[in-house]
Amino acid sequence: MVTIKIHPANLDGYGAFGQFATPVLGDHSGKSAEFNELNGNGDRLVFEGKGLRYEAGRLVEGIITSMTMYAPSGAKLGSLTDAKFAVTDLPDMRDYWGHYSMEAMIGGADTVIGSAGIDVLTGGDGKDVVKGLAGNDLISDGMGNDKSTGGAGADDFYFNSASGRNIITDFQSDGAQETHDQIYIDGTFFDVRQDGKNVVVEFDGGASITLLDIDSSEIDVGDIVLI
Repeated sequence: MVTIKIHPANLDGYGAFGQFATPVLGDHSGKSAEFNELNGNGDRLVFEGKGLRYEAGRLVEGIITSMTMYAPSGAKLGSLTDAKFAVTDLPDMRDYWGHYSMEAMIGGADTVIGSAGIDVLTGGDGKDVVKGLAGNDLISDGMGNDKSTGGAGADDFYFNSASGRNIITDFQSDGAQETHDQIYIDGTFFDVRQDGKNVVVEFDGGASITLLDIDSSEIDVGDIVLI
């Protein structure tokens, strides 16, 4: 299980990690590797793992167990822990933290945790847990059966017809503008029904979203949008 955490340092989701220039190899050993000058502003990325080997300033072999990105001040921007994958399975260094590369890395049952700010968070192909925390977050569920918690703020949840059977734990349909959540479905139709204490939203392709502890009478026009 991989855990991705976005730290509150004005980082707009982990997709921002992809904005790299040519990284420069700094301190390195068989257990860790530091890359500097990632995007021209002094950010650095530290890999930890086992059996790391280098050629011509590049990390070419080994097992990666964690990654942490730091701002020039030393503040953490984001981290990936509990990982276990081969360096050779990764794309070019400049794409390591790219949005789609991250989706490929988190193909199992993983946890994605946002920050106190505005985050863009995406689940992978497995049975993932996505937590937005504070801020007006954009949460996009992957292909698996994911459980999402928006947290404080007005959060947007995106699904498509291949999203699987998903759960939103804290959908807010009756709050003020700053706390009102919305669901966006990439599909052609949806149906809303009550199931005990929960609401189930079913849409084309067999996918569904279960909204915990809410009544269907609280779902208004505009809470769920087809795109």
